[in-house]
Amino acid sequence: MGNKKINRKRVVLRIVFYIIIISLLYYFTKNNISNISKIKEITFDYLFYSSVFISITLILLGLKTKLIVNHYNISLSKTEWLGLGIINTFWNYLFLKGGVVARAVYLKKKGLAYSDFSSIIIVTHIISLMLFSFLSFIVFILASFYFHISLLKIIIFFLVIFIAMVLSLKGSIKTKNKILQIFIKNKEDIRKNRLLISKLIILEFIIIIIYSLRLKIIGDFFDYDLPYIAYFLIALFSNISMNILNLVPGGLGIKEAGSGFILKILNFNLEYGIIITLIDRVIAMSIIFPVGLLFNFILFKTIYYNKIKT
Repeated sequence: MGNKKINRKRVVLRIVFYIIIISLLYYFTKNNISNISKIKEITFDYLFYSSVFISITLILLGLKTKLIVNHYNISLSKTEWLGLGIINTFWNYLFLKGGVVARAVYLKKKGLAYSDFSSIIIVTHIISLMLFSFLSFIVFILASFYFHISLLKIIIFFLVIFIAMVLSLKGSIKTKNKILQIFIKNKEDIRKNRLLISKLIILEFIIIIIYSLRLKIIGDFFDYDLPYIAYFLIALFSNISMNILNLVPGGLGIKEAGSGFILKILNFNLEYGIIITLIDRVIAMSIIFPVGLLFNFILFKTIYYNKIKT
């Protein structure tokens, strides 16, 4: 009975949070419609380069899945690992953690147990959070000299990072206890595969660079004249926000708020970060939804067909 009440409270809190985020985004969009509507004026070259970098991101996400399942000696075709990267993003936009569930269901049919998949997902989550946080510390310190940021803003930035990480770890212990037990059981086997961990770290770093370039393309189109280090920090912090405040499908509003916060700290216009991230999201969704539907049809139809055939 107690667990049911806690789960209901969590559902209610998530719904309230989601409504607040949607309302804030609606209010922001309404008050900045003239700037946001400029996306209709985006030229082919900007749209092309943005689409290319988004496609590269999806390929890298698929490659992450390939590396993960290779650890368990499960072979995936190019269509499968590429499709799973796209499907992951597609379902994340529709349901909270929908991408993890979709991949787990598909990979279960390939012989990967849910417990093993859960273990490696937690590992990649921790790697991402630690890597992004570490890089944020280093890059922000360098940026603070370049932008002459006040001591108060530096303290606020590090305080936000610290509190966010504490809340994330606390939340993991309380709400993911069963998964953590599975992780502890399998961690030694995963930890010994240093090559896998190294490859995942390199992939995460490349994904951040690609994402920062995506944001720069949009920023250059709007003539915001931001230095690249600002885009890199936005990419880092918005991904930290996504890893910690994973309460809304697709992180809707989370990335945008994180981007605005970083630019405000760096003495730029908060609206720049929100607009850049929001428009990148719109372009990404216009690619992900049709391609995601296609790969859902291809992969899950194949699994269903093979099941009937056997």
